[in-house]
Amino acid sequence: MDVANKVEMTWARRRGVLFLTLIAVYCAINLHISGAPENGHVKEEQYHRELLQTLDENYQLEEIMAEKTRDEALSAEYDPTSMDSSREPPDVSPYNLIDAINEFRAYSGAFSVLVYDSQRDQFYGLYSNKERTNRSLLEHKLWGSMKELAVMLRQQFPQRFSKGNEEFAVAFGASDYPFIHPSHLPHMGKAPVLQFGSSFRDPSIAPNVFVMPPPGRHLSGFCDWSRLGSLGHFFRPAPRGELWYREALGPGHEWDELIPTVIWRGSDFNFLPTLRRPRELRPLESEGHIEEQIKKVIAKRPNLERKKQAAAFILRQHYAELTPRWKGVSISADSEVHAKEGQLPWADIRFSHTTYGQSRVAAGSSEFKTFEEVDIAAGKNKEVQRPVSTSMSHTHPFCPGTFVSPKDMAKYKYHIDLAGGGGTTWHGTWTKLAMPGLLFHHMSPTLDYIHYRMKPWVHYVPIAPDLSDLEDKYIWAENNPEIAQKISLQAVELTKQVGSSDGFARMYHEDFVEPLQRIIDAYRPVADIDPSKTWIDILKTQGQGLVPALRCQGFSNLDLCDHISFEDVEQDIPQENDGESSAPKQPRPSGDKEADIESSGESALENFASPYSSLYSPDSGKSRRRMADRGEKSKNVSALAAGLVAFASTFVVVATVLEYLL
Repeated sequence: MDVANKVEMTWARRRGVLFLTLIAVYCAINLHISGAPENGHVKEEQYHRELLQTLDENYQLEEIMAEKTRDEALSAEYDPTSMDSSREPPDVSPYNLIDAINEFRAYSGAFSVLVYDSQRDQFYGLYSNKERTNRSLLEHKLWGSMKELAVMLRQQFPQRFSKGNEEFAVAFGASDYPFIHPSHLPHMGKAPVLQFGSSFRDPSIAPNVFVMPPPGRHLSGFCDWSRLGSLGHFFRPAPRGELWYREALGPGHEWDELIPTVIWRGSDFNFLPTLRRPRELRPLESEGHIEEQIKKVIAKRPNLERKKQAAAFILRQHYAELTPRWKGVSISADSEVHAKEGQLPWADIRFSHTTYGQSRVAAGSSEFKTFEEVDIAAGKNKEVQRPVSTSMSHTHPFCPGTFVSPKDMAKYKYHIDLAGGGGTTWHGTWTKLAMPGLLFHHMSPTLDYIHYRMKPWVHYVPIAPDLSDLEDKYIWAENNPEIAQKISLQAVELTKQVGSSDGFARMYHEDFVEPLQRIIDAYRPVADIDPSKTWIDILKTQGQGLVPALRCQGFSNLDLCDHISFEDVEQDIPQENDGESSAPKQPRPSGDKEADIESSGESALENFASPYSSLYSPDSGKSRRRMADRGEKSKNVSALAAGLVAFASTFVVVATVLEYLL
C-alpha cells in the first residue's frame, strides 16, 4: 500500500472518529435536556402550580364561597361593636441570634434582622452584603419598617429596651409578600419572622411568620398610636382623614342614588411575580404577542366600536394568561361592548397609573397607546355623559377618566379591590369598606393583618381568584339590594369601630403588643450560647455574610438613622468615665447620604444583589419579566455547560485512544 493510500485511510478514520464523537456529544445534549424536566425548570413550574393551587383553592376559599356559609352569615345577628379577629397566633419556640440569622437562607431579599444592643443602647439592622435590592424599596419598606419598629419597641417595652438589659434580635421582612425562595416553600423556620406586608393565607406555608401592618399608612398609624396615643391619618374619617363615610359626602349618596357599576382604578403592577409559575402576564410585557394581535385586527376595522369589539375578543382569548387586574380590564371591556345604548356597563375597571419604567399616569403613556386607541384599559382624561335607564332622572359619568378621586369613587354602588404585587391591595381594601357602596373582595393566596377582622358575607362579598364569579355576584347584589346594603352598612360599622380610640387600642394590642411580647419572652441571648462572646462575635463568625447596615436610636420616628459598617458598631462602645458609661455615640448627620454610604467599605448598601431586584427597578417590562427567573436559568445554563465540557472531554480522550488503536 503506497503512502498516499495510507494517509487517506488515516484521515478517513479520523473523520469517522470525529463524526462519532459529534454524534455522542449531540446525544449527550439531548439526554441532558430530556432529563431537565425531572430536576429543572419544568419540575419547578409543576411545583409552583401545586403550591399556588393549594393556596388558591384548597385553603378556606371553598368554604368561604359556599352558599351555606353565605346563608349562615346573612341569617346571623350582627353585633356592630364586634371587631373580633380570626387570627390564630403562630407558636413561638425559644430561639437565639443564630436561629434568626439562619432565616436568611430561605429569603431572597427585603429581609433583615433587628438587633438591640443594650450596652450601646442602639438598634442595628443586619443585611447581606451580597444582596442587591432597589434603593427605594430598601429605604421605604425595609429600613422604614425597622425605624418604626424600633420606636414601637421602645415605647411599648421601655424596661426591656434600655441600658443594662440583654440584647434582643428578631428577623423581619418588609415587602409585598414574604420573599421566601420558592425552593424553600413550605418553610419551617425556627425563629419568628415579622412580615410587614402581605403574607400567605395558608399559615402552614410559613408557620413562623407573623403578619404585621404593611409599610406606609398602616404601620405609621401603629407607630403614631404607640408614641402619641392618637389615630393616624389613614384611620380617620374624611375630610381630615382618608375614610369617606356617607356623612362627609353629603346628599346624593343614599344606596338607591349610587351608580350601579363595579368600579376600580389602580396601577398595572404585577401579581405575585416570584411565586407564579408560569407567570401570569400583562399584555405589555408578554413578548408583545397580545398587543401585536390587537394592532393587527384593529387596523382592519372601520370604526371605534368594531375596533373595541375585536380588542376585547382577543383579551378574552388570553384571559387565563392575564394577571387579575388585566382580567378585570378584560371583563370591563366585554361589559362595555355588550352594554345597550343608553345604559351603563356593569363594570368600569381601568388603570390610572403604569409601573413600566417610572410610575406615571397610564393615559397618554406610550405603553398604553394601542389600548387607548380602542378605549380599553386606560380611560380618557375627560368625563363622558351617558343617560342611565334607571329610576334616576339625572345622568352619571361613565368612564370618568384615568384617575378617580376617593370622593368621586364613593358615588359608585360596587367596588372591588383587585390584588396587586403582594396578592392584596394594602390601602384600597380598607378605604373601600368605609364607602357607602358594597365591596367585592378579591380572594387571593395572600392576606393582610386587617383581613382577619373582615368576615365574608358580613363585611364583603368574596370573589374568586380568577374573577370568574364577579358578574354572577354583581347580578346577585342587584337582585338582592336590601342584603347588599346590609353588608355595606356592616362594613362601615367595622371601620368606625376600628377607628375609635377603644377599637384601635384593642387592635394595636392584639396585632402588635401580644405577639411581640411572646417573641421577646422566647428570645435567648448570646450569653446563653457562649458567655465570653457578644452578638458581634457571633455575627462575624456565623453571620453568613451579614453585616450591620443601619443604626437607629428608636426614640422617635423623626430621629435620623444612618448607614453603617462593622467599624461603626465597634466605635459605638461607650467609654468609661469616673466609673460611669458616657452617652452612646450619636448617629452621623445624614445630610449627605452618598458620603455616608461611600465612607463605609463594608456597607451593606454597596452590593445589594437579588434575582428579584428588577421587579422594583425602572427597567423595561420585558427585562423586568425575565429577571425573576434569571437565578434559576443561570443555574440550568451552568449545569448544561458543565455537562457539555465533561462529555466533550471524555469523547476527545476516547477518540484519541481509538486513533492510536486503529
